[in-house]
Amino acid sequence: MIKQHWVRCLKNSMCFFNFICWLWWAFVLAFGIFLMMNSRFSSLITAFWPIYPDGTRWW
Repeated sequence: MIKQHWVRCLKNSMCFFNFICWLWWAFVLAFGIFLMMNSRFSSLITAFWPIYPDGTRWW
């Protein structure tokens, strides 16, 4: 009986921790996208990111 209680507690704790980590990384990703969209230096980002027409990639 006590074992099941601790297993359930551990399971719920891990689910909660996983959810908190997921929220944190979603925030980091959204913040990074926000900075890319609203940056004064956004033209520099696209200068280093070549866009190739279809079929002309070197790999």
